[in-house]
Amino acid sequence: MSDFVSRAFGGRRRVPPELTDRVPPGQYVEDGFPVLTAGPTPDVATSEWSLRVDGMVAQAQEWDCRTCTSGRARSGSPGCA
Repeated sequence: MSDFVSRAFGGRRRVPPELTDRVPPGQYVEDGFPVLTAGPTPDVATSEWSLRVDGMVAQAQEWDCRTCTSGRARSGSPGCA
């Protein structure tokens, strides 16, 4: 495990008593926008970014950042925004 701990990490969150029977172990109730990482977010140049879907699909697809953000991705593409 990394020794890095985000400055925003405040420790274990508590579940309100009225929700303890509805929240699975290890999970918590988030009132704001959920934070999906506790570590630093890498800075990736948009010229180097791409989204590739391959593996158990009929045909592999790949989109660059400009195609995803311009809405030019062909029909059936992921919901790039």
